[in-house]
Amino acid sequence: GRARVRSNIQNVLIITQVRDNSLIKLTHELALYLMQKPRYGGRGLVVYVDNQLCYSKRFDTAGIEHEHPELFVPFPRRRSSSSNSLASMANGAGNGNDAEFQTNPEGQLRYWTSE
Repeated sequence: GRARVRSNIQNVLIITQVRDNSLIKLTHELALYLMQKPRYGGRGLVVYVDNQLCYSKRFDTAGIEHEHPELFVPFPRRRSSSSNSLASMANGAGNGNDAEFQTNPEGQLRYWTSE
């Protein structure tokens, strides 16, 4: 038979060789697809790519931002887990006034470094 699997994946890290020009173009297409494909919450995934692609003309971050400005609107972030909330309450940080969403100044396209 068939089983339908539902996941609550919200973030994806795309690892690619920055020096391979054909992979940069494919990474651009994949990142755009993942960010635009609506998920259960209405928006697509948050996509992380190598920081060096931020400056790549082939990846074309400026072009993505020009054609799809909605992908760069700050994305509200849910708390990662209830265990983190419990830990913060144990430390006295949780006072019951915390918002359900935490504001994140980044949009859906983000950059990572190995540092």
